[in-house]
Amino acid sequence: MNNIVVTIKRSIFPLTKFYLSIGDESYSLSSGELKKIKLSNEKVYEIAANSFWISKKESLFLKNQSVLCVKHIIPDMYYFIGGSIIFILSALTFFGMFNAVLFAGIVLIYLAPLAYFTFLRPINYFKIEVKEGK
Repeated sequence: MNNIVVTIKRSIFPLTKFYLSIGDESYSLSSGELKKIKLSNEKVYEIAANSFWISKKESLFLKNQSVLCVKHIIPDMYYFIGGSIIFILSALTFFGMFNAVLFAGIVLIYLAPLAYFTFLRPINYFKIEVKEGK
């Protein structure tokens, strides 16, 4: 058996830990973490990603130097841009320079996709992809 090296990469958001099972091995991944693991050989592995009550399983072929990407369905830029806007508007609302009702509506619009994928479509919460390594 030839050992293979696989790189596991995860997105920054959400800021919780993801737990990843590849075959019989389990790994925890922090926000934005990059981890190299050794597997026994090139084959199709059962991969499961878990976070709280949300989980997703996929069967993917892993070979030497593959990069396994575990992402949240909503891209990190959504959190960066949306969080920045919410932060600025909350400061403006606090100082009375922005309408509080309008601010509440914007926050609800921002939270709607997050709630949708967390509670109504948890099967789509994770995206697990394999990219070819260098």
